[in-house]
Amino acid sequence: MVATADGPPPTDVSDFGAAPSAVGGTRELFANKSSGAPSAAVSGFTNVGPNLLRVSVGEAQGFVQIIWDGSADDTVNPAGLGGLDFMIYDALEIFVTKSDIGGPIRFGFANALGHLAETTIDVPGGIPNNSLVLLSVALKPVNFTLFGSSSFEDILGNVGAVRMTIDAESVAQETWESRYAVVALTGTQAPDTAVIPLPMPALLLLTGLCGLVLAARRCV
Repeated sequence: MVATADGPPPTDVSDFGAAPSAVGGTRELFANKSSGAPSAAVSGFTNVGPNLLRVSVGEAQGFVQIIWDGSADDTVNPAGLGGLDFMIYDALEIFVTKSDIGGPIRFGFANALGHLAETTIDVPGGIPNNSLVLLSVALKPVNFTLFGSSSFEDILGNVGAVRMTIDAESVAQETWESRYAVVALTGTQAPDTAVIPLPMPALLLLTGLCGLVLAARRCV
């Protein structure tokens, strides 16, 4: 899938399709350009060589976003994944294969009510191409900001949609080039296969180098 926000700002484009290895079996890709010259683009590409996701930001501001909600269209269904129990996992992990400037990536988990638990992973700059740098955040309430009246347990225990946002809305992220191989939920507790009928022990949200880096993990 390719989504490229080009032209005079603001511009918002999307693409979507089947992704059998991902949670929900589909992925939706969005690219937004909020400011910048007409020739500058904010671009997102999935399934590029060994990388699951490649993000290129010109002299512009905006964001690239992936949604997992079990449907292949340009809308977000907060109940699309059917209420998956992510409380069984210990951490959210992301493998970065390139990041020249660095910036924030926000992850949001929504329940069927549309209430959100959001956390941020700060990706450093200076990561050369073809690296494999692991960044992670523990799935603990202290690491999340809640939106809506649901508790952390009510949201992470009944996930209907997941959102990953590569945030390039600041001038500091202009010309940010970054690439990602794997995003996964990992933990030591065996999931209930009646709830998440997937192999153990890491639930992969998206994967490029799955065979290389997930020898002891389980795919979403």
